[in-house]
Amino acid sequence: MCPLKTPSLRQCRANLGRACPNQPLTSLLSAAPPQVTYNRGTMIDVETRVLTERDAEAYWNLRLEALEREAQSFTESAEEHRATSIESAAARLREADGASFVMGAILSGELVGMAGFFREKHLKARHKGRIWGVYVKANCRGRGIGRLLFSALLQKIKTLPGLEQVNLTVSSRQVAAKTLYHSLGFETFGLERAAFKIGEQYFDEEYMVLRLR
Repeated sequence: MCPLKTPSLRQCRANLGRACPNQPLTSLLSAAPPQVTYNRGTMIDVETRVLTERDAEAYWNLRLEALEREAQSFTESAEEHRATSIESAAARLREADGASFVMGAILSGELVGMAGFFREKHLKARHKGRIWGVYVKANCRGRGIGRLLFSALLQKIKTLPGLEQVNLTVSSRQVAAKTLYHSLGFETFGLERAAFKIGEQYFDEEYMVLRLR
């Protein structure tokens, strides 16, 4: 659960000063692990890192929550996901490499967000990659976690040699997600009508791209 109260910046600095009185405050702040991102707007620390097989259970459960809460945003159904196992999730995360991985957002020891990436395998399409499975827990939204997660994902993606563009799809009804993607440089280049059908209801999907070069 996302904490409701967090210490102020002044309190954090005071605590650091008392813990290490002989060390300059600037060096203490700069010594923080690079995978921890500070959200100044909400005064919370969010760890962003590539998930490993040790995160399999948390990843599997968060994926299920995503499919149950926002079925219109994912190709896979919750029923199909329940037919998979935590072991299969572990195998997927174990195989992560520079061309395929899942980035996670961890808050107070809990996995609260995720976003996957894979690079096209065919030689003529190796200049492209795709982002998939983006989700942040509902009770943790509106606090900048999605932006921090996505920024960390893009930072890692941009280190891949030869990668020129990143594609993603988003439900046309996901206004907040589309706003975030546009703010990070993505452009809409297509629309698929009735991309998903849930019961008797249809959902459109937008195609977006980020040009890296």
